[in-house]
Amino acid sequence: MALYAGSFNWPPCIDFEIVGTPDSATTGSVEVVGNRYFLRPSQGFSFSTFASSERVLRTRVDGFPALLRGHIFVVDGAVGLRIDEAHLGTDDPEADFIAVEATFELLPSLCTWRHEDGAARSASTALALPEIAPSPAMSLVLGADGLAVVTAATATGLDNFDHHLAALQDLVCFAADRPAERLSLIAVAQAGTRVTILGRNRFPPFGSVVRQPVEYLLRFDAAYIQDVISSWWTGRTAVRPVHQVLAGLRYQPGWVETDVNILAACVELFGRVQFPSARSRRISVMDFAKIEDALNLLPGLNKSQRDFINFIRSSAGGRPQRLDESIDAIAADLGQTLSEAGINLTEWKSALIEARNGVSHAGGAGSLQDAELRAVKDATRVVLSLDILKHMNLPSAALARAAERLKVRHSVRHRGTATYRS
Repeated sequence: MALYAGSFNWPPCIDFEIVGTPDSATTGSVEVVGNRYFLRPSQGFSFSTFASSERVLRTRVDGFPALLRGHIFVVDGAVGLRIDEAHLGTDDPEADFIAVEATFELLPSLCTWRHEDGAARSASTALALPEIAPSPAMSLVLGADGLAVVTAATATGLDNFDHHLAALQDLVCFAADRPAERLSLIAVAQAGTRVTILGRNRFPPFGSVVRQPVEYLLRFDAAYIQDVISSWWTGRTAVRPVHQVLAGLRYQPGWVETDVNILAACVELFGRVQFPSARSRRISVMDFAKIEDALNLLPGLNKSQRDFINFIRSSAGGRPQRLDESIDAIAADLGQTLSEAGINLTEWKSALIEARNGVSHAGGAGSLQDAELRAVKDATRVVLSLDILKHMNLPSAALARAAERLKVRHSVRHRGTATYRS
């Protein structure tokens, strides 16, 4: 989490005291270093090797109490504070809040509705946010302007709101198929005090271009959004890190081989959790016990022999569901939707398995060239996205529209590859 430059106009000089240390009060100036804020104090912070570099400062900004958090940092020989977070309106480091109000990129344009979505919902109706351990369940109200208000049953710390805000931010990213950052955050105390929270961000704003509602995978003004939220929130734990990866690849795309490999792992996990295959042991535990004891007593085995013994143990007890089995289960679940997305199932399955095995076991991507590898990456992300949408109980018309839009978006980019139909 970070506080990026440009989010606040700091006064030229502030007086502050350091919380929880014997250091005396001092003054300092806030300057921009790179894309972060740096507090240059009149006298350096004391610190020692292996001790925590975090510091919490009490100060006043524009006559109001404020709290700064950051880490000791050295710039041009000056020992100062890289500011990671600021609370404007309170200087209590243990403050609890009853609600937070947040704005996100793209969220206003997602608070829309189309006829494929079926019934529309009342914007005034609160949405239930399931527990994301250790954060308790909360509620969400989305304003017509996209303002998200998350409310807790009892006042709690900001950390407990963070899990819900992160889940919402990732859902916005997933639905829009574009990266999105939180733009503002105001915390509301039990007494009604409003505290502006600066920082706690993953990235600077992306400036993502707004798409028309028809281009989104789902929309927040549809009645199905409660099912979407319940599924997305619980899925962040039940099939972790599938949901996190789908959003993360939009925030920060990586090397294509790495992305394909982690997407293959997500397909395998998602299929295993959602469509577990019934596997019985090939031999009972009691019957296998004597064989296992004998194998354990064998002396002087080389690595190949030990690997084969482990294979025997695995075969006797049943093996985890393989990637190809997860692919088949997901494809069967999607049915015609896969074709509506323009993906050639046979070619995609073969290429994904070849790429995963090549990257994981052979130091390459098999015979796949860059163009085909990029097509496999996008197709895998599309397949996972569509099956997650289906398990969110989207109406069939909304799911078909999402598949058609994803086909238009990617089939042009990957024209000529085997993964996408011509």
